[in-house]
Amino acid sequence: MGLSSSVITQNYYAGYQLALDLIRQKRALSGFNLSAVDTDMIELAQSVFGCERLVRLIQTTPFRKDLYENVIAEELERISKTLFPDVGKKRFVSLEKLHDSYDYEFPDGEAPPDEPACDAASAIQYAEILDYVKNKLSQENFDYLSELFSHQNAKDREFAWNDNIYRLIDQSLDYLEEKISEMRRLFPDGRPYPQEAIDVKKPMTDAAIIGCYKNVYLGIYNRFPVNFLSHEGPRRAAVMTRYAVETVLKKPPIEVLKSFKTRELASIGLTGVVRLFNYSVARVIRNAYPELLMPWESGHVDEGFWNDETNRRMAIQWLVETKMKIARAEIPKALRENQISKATFIDHGLSYLYNQHYKSVSRALQFAYPELMPWELGSVPNSFWKGPEGRQNVIQAIHWMIRQLQIPVTEIPVAIRNKVITRETFKSYGLSTVYESLFKKNMYQLFNTAYPGQFEIWEIGKTPAEYWDNVINGYRAALWVARKENVEEKKISRAIRTGKLSRETFARYGLSAMLKRTFDNELKNAYLPYLVEYNQDLDMLLRDALLLSVLQLQMQKIKSQTIMHRLFKGLFFRALTGTAERSQLRLYDRIKKRIKSRMGDLSRRIMTDY
Repeated sequence: MGLSSSVITQNYYAGYQLALDLIRQKRALSGFNLSAVDTDMIELAQSVFGCERLVRLIQTTPFRKDLYENVIAEELERISKTLFPDVGKKRFVSLEKLHDSYDYEFPDGEAPPDEPACDAASAIQYAEILDYVKNKLSQENFDYLSELFSHQNAKDREFAWNDNIYRLIDQSLDYLEEKISEMRRLFPDGRPYPQEAIDVKKPMTDAAIIGCYKNVYLGIYNRFPVNFLSHEGPRRAAVMTRYAVETVLKKPPIEVLKSFKTRELASIGLTGVVRLFNYSVARVIRNAYPELLMPWESGHVDEGFWNDETNRRMAIQWLVETKMKIARAEIPKALRENQISKATFIDHGLSYLYNQHYKSVSRALQFAYPELMPWELGSVPNSFWKGPEGRQNVIQAIHWMIRQLQIPVTEIPVAIRNKVITRETFKSYGLSTVYESLFKKNMYQLFNTAYPGQFEIWEIGKTPAEYWDNVINGYRAALWVARKENVEEKKISRAIRTGKLSRETFARYGLSAMLKRTFDNELKNAYLPYLVEYNQDLDMLLRDALLLSVLQLQMQKIKSQTIMHRLFKGLFFRALTGTAERSQLRLYDRIKKRIKSRMGDLSRRIMTDY
């Protein structure tokens, strides 16, 4: 079934955040301490949501965590093997790559090739492999493989093949043919480049740089020498990029710039290069081809050029990343500081693109960078926050902000008290409208909406004084203090006697004013429901407390009528309503005094027995 655009948008944002959470969880298990704007995480999450399964899912199925989580986890596993390949093992054709390409699963109890279930003496040798594939490969590829093996030293291998290799070969014949043909093309003499003795700190020839690149691209080595791009980084990146574009991809540079994504460049051995240029295809290509002119730089573009979404996205990303040199993670800040404006588009020859397709910097950036949240770019209308869908957008936005701040949910009240979360925090994350207009700067209402039932009103912000006129609210707050101090209800009496619960305890939690206003600064009054011994006394106390609460609400209702309501009554019914209201308030006040007197008698009796 088809979904509305707003639902699809919500599906995307919810799924994208879930992908980031799953990546963070998985990498945290490996000992990584990840920042909120970790570029590897962003790249991987973006790549996941470019896959066909996820695109189809967000277009047809409303977000449900358990359903989306399974699909996202599978795509993360698949794509991460391309973007972030394992490192450390040397082989002429990576068996892990065979396994990944064909998604071959070993039966339970059988070891994969990297964990052989045999000892060195029983390991299968090169000659046995050649004999097995002799009639399975083309003659040219078999001869090349024989030549390749003749240059290998068996003792240099860091793994031992076992019987599983035959099964992998049978599963991977097409892949092997393709891979060996590619090796024949790039290393026609059957001698991969020997990169073990390279000193990366010294200048390298183009041939040496290309040799290292071919090794990594073909899987002969899983990584470049350590710190390979830390020296002569831009030059080495340019040499590798030109070779990859012209020899591996065999594409014009402008086509790569237009149509390729960073994950596709990473898949052909350029992971380090795209990371060096902050995951910007435009910067990678412009570094390799500085003389390359974009179509809009060399004059008027062809008719209909800007109707192509790919061309528009390429132009906006070129403007931001190449001309303005603004990293993706810094785009919201640059927008708030007016570094990107309508004039920016005009000054760089993109006025037609801007005026005909966007007429808004925020909309243009949202189109080019869909991974950025709309509120980050200031492109959210007030209606976005209203109604049932608006409420979900608010919840999503606040959850997102807390994740960016890396604050555990339970620590939100502490962060507010310590001024880590302030009005400026909401502003910096593009949520001023939510905080100031929607919630009228009421932190408690805002966070109670985002995390219902997780916080008490006195934990967040300033509690209205009249809130404590309701004795039930006072009892709740006192019990909350006890629980914070790990005092069970049945042990409250002892905690008061030993001083574990004291006026100072209430002060530590910011509840001194409550204790004084509601319970005359008397600790035992605050815990009266937990100190009475007889059920009939407890029933009477709770009944009186409930009646007091009802009376207090009625009195507040009478006193808090609107100005227009009071004006109307004053003009037409002043004598009648004034007398009635005063009589009603006097009656309520007399009842309140009787109840408080009865509760006071109980309190004194309890304290006498205490």
